[in-house]
Amino acid sequence: MEWFRKLFNQPAKSESLFPGKRLPMDQILTLKNSTEMIIELSCGISDKIHKKGFDSLSHPEKVLHHIYCLESEVNNGGFDQFFANSSGDYALDTPSALDEIGAHHTANLVKRAIDLFPSGLPSRNREQRIEQLDSMDETIRDKFGDFDSEFFEYRDPLEELQVKYMVANKNQIQV
Repeated sequence: MEWFRKLFNQPAKSESLFPGKRLPMDQILTLKNSTEMIIELSCGISDKIHKKGFDSLSHPEKVLHHIYCLESEVNNGGFDQFFANSSGDYALDTPSALDEIGAHHTANLVKRAIDLFPSGLPSRNREQRIEQLDSMDETIRDKFGDFDSEFFEYRDPLEELQVKYMVANKNQIQV
């Protein structure tokens, strides 16, 4: 492989899907702003999931991962995207994660979105959850758009609450 790199002047491919050296928690907390802290931590958590699996995460890491997934999916494509993608595998865990950091309004909003599913239970299996979404009446599924608008109001200061949670649980976060 070294000959290929020399020939084409390309660096060797990294083993990680998320290349780059990650900062330890104490350095993450010294970054300039909360957005940088949350993104750096989420990359570290993603690396850990990739290398060791989701079950290797500590409880605080899972809490922060659930919230990051919710926020990134809803901001990118709404609640519909949150539930349709792999992030929806943990949709049922997301309200309690939000409650744990003090984001009670957002937790309630996610619970209301979950309640749109048959029996209020989105499947943890992505294919089955997509079937659930596809079988929803359009008028019910359209309510996700209303929830998107309410989410974008950011009635809970999610970044601030996540950083406070990171500080309070820094000894249990190992990325």
